[in-house]
Amino acid sequence: MEIIYFMQPTVSDHIKALEEELNCRLFDRLSRKIIPTKEAKILFIHASEIIERLIHLKDAVGRLRERKEMEKNLEGKGISLDGLNVAGYFSSTDAVKQAVKAGMGVSILSRFSVQEELKYGTLKEVKVAGLEMKRNFYLLTHRKRSLPLLYSVFPENLKISPAITAS
Repeated sequence: MEIIYFMQPTVSDHIKALEEELNCRLFDRLSRKIIPTKEAKILFIHASEIIERLIHLKDAVGRLRERKEMEKNLEGKGISLDGLNVAGYFSSTDAVKQAVKAGMGVSILSRFSVQEELKYGTLKEVKVAGLEMKRNFYLLTHRKRSLPLLYSVFPENLKISPAITAS
């Protein structure tokens, strides 16, 4: 469960808005106890399902975006995915690594994600002549807010970290 840092009045306002939208009470307030109603339990079940679907949607869109980027890079070098024998589509980097270790084929992965495997020799890096794949990462900050020290040190470490900037 994720911890969110809302002040009590904000939470109360959100609950009130939900109760008005759904035209029902979500909690019974008895002295110092707050007890969820049956409606609240139903809302929780459906909200949890929606959140789970959103997580899967974000994952699917992210995989599609990475695939399009990979296709663009490969096609720029005259390699078409149509000519490749695709052994499978996996939902996580760890699943891809296990498939490659099991001999199912090869994959293109971030060097950062396989640094341990490269170090211990459980995976091997193969360079494709003339093919260099890079991704851009963006760090956004609010121009009117100053960052805590730890947050301001993070981008500097990204710039100097050989594990991340190595090509």
